[in-house]
Amino acid sequence: MEMKTAYTVVQNAVAQAMGATYMEKSGDISALGSSKMIDIGEDIDKAGSLDTVYSGLISQISDIEINNRPYTGDLNDIMVKDYEWGGFTERVGFDLATIIDDPKWNLAANFASGITDYSVAEHKFYPSTVSSKAFIEAKGIQVPLSKPADQLKEAFSGWEQMNRFLSGIETTIGNTIEMGITSFRHMLVQCGIAITTGTLLNSGRGTAVHLLDLTDAAGITTATDTAASVLSNSQAIAYIMQIIKQTRDNMGIFSKAFSSGAFATFTPKEDNKLILLSSFENACKFQVRANTFNEELIGVGTYETTPSWQGIASSDASAFDFKNTSRIMIAQDTSDTTDKLKIGLNLSPFIKDYCIGFMYDRKALGICPFKKKVTSTYTANADFFNTYYHVLLNTIIDPRFGMTSFFLDRE
Repeated sequence: MEMKTAYTVVQNAVAQAMGATYMEKSGDISALGSSKMIDIGEDIDKAGSLDTVYSGLISQISDIEINNRPYTGDLNDIMVKDYEWGGFTERVGFDLATIIDDPKWNLAANFASGITDYSVAEHKFYPSTVSSKAFIEAKGIQVPLSKPADQLKEAFSGWEQMNRFLSGIETTIGNTIEMGITSFRHMLVQCGIAITTGTLLNSGRGTAVHLLDLTDAAGITTATDTAASVLSNSQAIAYIMQIIKQTRDNMGIFSKAFSSGAFATFTPKEDNKLILLSSFENACKFQVRANTFNEELIGVGTYETTPSWQGIASSDASAFDFKNTSRIMIAQDTSDTTDKLKIGLNLSPFIKDYCIGFMYDRKALGICPFKKKVTSTYTANADFFNTYYHVLLNTIIDPRFGMTSFFLDRE
């Protein structure tokens, strides 16, 4: 496994999501180095020795407040349980088997046609098409906590009061780690969305759906309609919901239309995951019918929502307008000489507006904090304890499985 230094990217992401300066990082809305956090896997023949390289990771807390409310971020469907992690770390996939003529039922007809030799087909070797991929990058988060011994003992009237205080600090530590992992989840989803617009999927054509092209073709909208105006067009919204549902059904068919084409695959209904931008979901609820955006009456199926694909960092109310919340931004990475996401991040940042949904096979994306550990030290001459909270995780994109995105724009 290969270790990647990731704390600066996480600090930037957390600063942006918090909407304020954090750890001397700017909280302004900007493209993040999301691609540095993503592992799309190495084909086994390219993976080398899979050696582990250890790098020191360090971060710190800017402020501690007694706040005992545990935080749970969004986009939880892409979290991988510990017992599933091995299946995500290395995968072997198989393309469909070879189909040939079966002479067993045509012996007489073949004899009449002069076919009597079956030795070629009988002794021919029919290989299986195998696709193996290993995910070898690991990213770590470390959060330290210092506890001065005397001050803690003298500041409280009893052990119970001190325990409540320390419990609040522990919750803050947990929330900090959860915030970092949530930032990873948003980075992962943004990279998945970006991949659907590039050349990695569908034989280089991409899988992104440009919805206004389809509503224009259906005669529901015209070239003068914009993404913002369509959000208040009930007929257009209903048609878009129909497209999303149809796309979900299409991903259940054996094909290479939604993947990199390493092998033919399909997405079972239970593994088809959908994330909708909440502003679009609200438009569906209130523009179509407030009580019909559900599986029973509309048939879109289960989904989760997010208010914004990336953090919003501004005191201006317009920061939450549709264009900002629907924006996908990934920073340029000149070190990405292989262009691993196939969207040209080695040449320029990726910025694209009006993404209202992302659909993916559960095997296509995953994040798992598969190792957690707490270590501590005591500094005698200053009489304080340091506790370090370690989390090792990886964010995986496997383009061999289906992904597609929905943009409220024209190609």
